[in-house]
Amino acid sequence: MKKEGVRLISVTENIDENPSGEFIENVLVAMAQFYSRNLAEEVLKGMKEKFERGEWPVKAPIGYKNVRDEKSHSQVVEDKNTSYLIKQLFRLYATGQYSLGSLSEEMAKRGLKTKNGKLLTPEQIKRILRNKFYIGKMVMWEEEVQGKHKPIIEGSLFNQVQNILQERKITQDKWQKRDFLLRGLVYCRNCRRRLTAEVHPRGDYYRCQSSVNHKCSGKYIPTKFLEDKIGTLYTLMEPPVKLLKLLKTEIEEVHRNFQAKSKNEILNLKRKIAENEAKMDALVDNLATKTITPEVYKRYSQKYEKEIKNAKDRLAVLEKDYSSNFDFIDKCMILASTISKLHKKFSFRQRKNLAKALFKRIWVKNRELTKIELNPPFDFLLRNQTRKIRSTFPNLVFEHYPLKPTKEEMFEHLVNSVDSLSAPLIESLLKIRRGGLVKFDKGLRCVM
Repeated sequence: MKKEGVRLISVTENIDENPSGEFIENVLVAMAQFYSRNLAEEVLKGMKEKFERGEWPVKAPIGYKNVRDEKSHSQVVEDKNTSYLIKQLFRLYATGQYSLGSLSEEMAKRGLKTKNGKLLTPEQIKRILRNKFYIGKMVMWEEEVQGKHKPIIEGSLFNQVQNILQERKITQDKWQKRDFLLRGLVYCRNCRRRLTAEVHPRGDYYRCQSSVNHKCSGKYIPTKFLEDKIGTLYTLMEPPVKLLKLLKTEIEEVHRNFQAKSKNEILNLKRKIAENEAKMDALVDNLATKTITPEVYKRYSQKYEKEIKNAKDRLAVLEKDYSSNFDFIDKCMILASTISKLHKKFSFRQRKNLAKALFKRIWVKNRELTKIELNPPFDFLLRNQTRKIRSTFPNLVFEHYPLKPTKEEMFEHLVNSVDSLSAPLIESLLKIRRGGLVKFDKGLRCVM
């Protein structure tokens, strides 16, 4: 704190600004740290001792509750209000007729929900089904002991459930080895759910994720049929290189104007920060001499600190070095101008990453593309291609950055895209097999 020019003022302790006062201050701080760490260690020690005795040291899982006996000792007992639901959960899953998702929906109907009244997630259901606490065992700190609480699930039923979970995990692992180009990106306009993909004897296809309580009328879509449409869309999405060059020139001009306008604001912000820091120093002196009360000090110090923070945040924006942002936008322009060629040249994994870099969501209905949501900055870079795309896909709607933003809004949107989730994918896409870089000539044309 002292390195930052912060001075410690104690309302209860009289600490002078001299070597003796500094020594007392260090002793008080050391004592406080020791007390805090020692308390944490003692609490953890007590929890471990309780666990080793077979007593659960934290909040009981659903199906049980924490109570205190006559001597005020905490213990875990069965909660009759929820334990029957846990028993039903295990029995239903043991039939093998429920997935984790459909079981969550079924149990919600029976009353098993979160505190907020929402469905338990499949992961929460799995954690319950794997919890040995329900058969009388406790697992914590990588140790397993026999608990003193009463089991509510029979060991044979628990083992049956574990076998089903393990069998489905093996099946899922095998399933995941077969990947699909658009998995995770395609959504159904009918039911608003994400489509899954399956291998079928008559061919692979995308379909809605149905469950016990959800049926969708959406048609199955052959994977090749949909992926060929995306390939056609790539060809139509590519903007002319000339247009991208004009856009790049415009961005650089906006940046120069931004820097010119920022000079006066930067000076004003620095002056404002210095003035508020001076006010903070005066406030500390007034508190030290008891000219003001601690309440007044707190009120005004919070005000000045907030003004300083806001000014520094704005200053950081104005003084930011955008060179890396411009480099990223250049790469996105290269990618945008060669989407179709890269899609044809790339390996399957690279084509999949290309789709994830470009698309946020792809919406379909009756086997047709109906809506496309693009990731930044492609939602802006490709916005002028809509008319050309509609000549082939007349019913396709693009959700993208507004067609007529101000120059300042355009600049901010583009430079901030470097922080988007797709940025690492874009960086990796300009590399090809064996570590070679994708090469482009001076006209931004791919020369792979």
